[in-house]
Amino acid sequence: MTFQPGSGMRPRWGRYVWLFIALMIAAVVLRAIGLGILATIFTLVGAMLVANGIDAIVKRRRPGEPPVEEQILAAAGHLHSQGVTEFHGSQVAEEVQRLYNSESMLSSDQLYNTLIRLEVSGAVTGRWELFPPDGQPRRKMYRLTQAEAAEQGEPEDGGQQ
Repeated sequence: MTFQPGSGMRPRWGRYVWLFIALMIAAVVLRAIGLGILATIFTLVGAMLVANGIDAIVKRRRPGEPPVEEQILAAAGHLHSQGVTEFHGSQVAEEVQRLYNSESMLSSDQLYNTLIRLEVSGAVTGRWELFPPDGQPRRKMYRLTQAEAAEQGEPEDGGQQ
């Protein structure tokens, strides 16, 4: 099963838009009571917030770089070929960074939202650890489904790391 980019993807711009609207209302009120300089500062901060928020939401891919879903599936397939049948989010993010020579890791929002979409699409399955390593919080462990493991080039053996 190949994940179709864009399916089920919901933009997360709402929180930035509402904050921007609140800042613009505050700017209008400040301007109305004669505090124009403070209103201008509010307007600039609002514009910068929205611009930074949109940059954080829209992943900037290099030309020719595959979608994040494909990167994660390829990294999971590579881990699987090395005998790692279950992986957690940061483990697959590090593998994506290594495989694609990326200077930065995926953001946690982007990573976990993509893993959720992949789980809903049936490309991966997830389960919570019952007994995490000492002193660590529980992690959600993911595994390629049989169909996806076969598509990535390695048959699933059902074992665990």
